[in-house]
Amino acid sequence: MRDFYHIQDKLSLFWRYSRQTTASNDDKSLLVDIEIARRKEALGSVSASLQELIDLYEQKISLLQSQESDKRLLSYADYNHARKKADTEVTLSSSGMGFFSPIRAEETARVQIDMCLYSIPCELLIEATVVECRISPDSENAGYWLRVRFEKGQQKKVDLISAHVATLQMEKLSREDKIARTAEPKT
Repeated sequence: MRDFYHIQDKLSLFWRYSRQTTASNDDKSLLVDIEIARRKEALGSVSASLQELIDLYEQKISLLQSQESDKRLLSYADYNHARKKADTEVTLSSSGMGFFSPIRAEETARVQIDMCLYSIPCELLIEATVVECRISPDSENAGYWLRVRFEKGQQKKVDLISAHVATLQMEKLSREDKIARTAEPKT
């Protein structure tokens, strides 16, 4: 779905992983662990060499899970610790937004974005899902470009974003009209 109303802007914002992301991933991991144990039990007795291989895979999986958990906690702690909003280049629409971030976000992760909409003035905390995270091509905005889609059930918040976008578009049209009028030859 393409949004007709969108605008590029600079907003004061910060983001963090939603607490539900970690819980959801933990639940999925637990279900996989249960299924692995069930299937391992169904195998019955296996050769010693196969059992050694299974044990090595379990050790590797455990190490990878530990590393991923450490990375997630570190990035959450680093970014959430300051809870400091920074002026950030954004693209806003009624269904989502894109913005620069100094840290990477996991695609499909749920995040919370805290931002100030200066045109209406209001502070807003909105839930979203990361659709894309790529290295920033902009040398002035090192880090990552994140694209997120707003979660459903936040219509009042989305309406505020739409009001902000519409206000900025009206101001832009007014400026363009004023420039056009001053550039017209007087008769």
